[in-house]
Amino acid sequence: MEHRWGARTEISVPVRLYTGARRIAEGRIVDLSLSGAFVATRAPVPVFTRLELVADALPVSAQPCRIPAYVVRQSEEGVGLEWCDFAPAPFRALLGLLGQISFPASEEPQDPRAHRLAS
Repeated sequence: MEHRWGARTEISVPVRLYTGARRIAEGRIVDLSLSGAFVATRAPVPVFTRLELVADALPVSAQPCRIPAYVVRQSEEGVGLEWCDFAPAPFRALLGLLGQISFPASEEPQDPRAHRLAS
């Protein structure tokens, strides 16, 4: 079952995964959406782990970005992450740069989970 909102975009971005100050894995984002990403890694990261994804090499930011997320799936190939905050700015900008999304910079996308959270 597909859990993502929006289209997945194939990409290859090196990242590190941290819990607190401890690095728990290195890997690559292999697909990205507004709601999360799949990170190819050999490290076993349990489902429901809350972590920070750190990406150094994004063409939309001169600074490393730290994105809070949690693990929603695990496989032999890696882990599926969902962002704690829908559509983090660095990845929203990256998807815009790649032509995968388009909306005015001042307009924030609506989190499709909001109606479930309000209920």
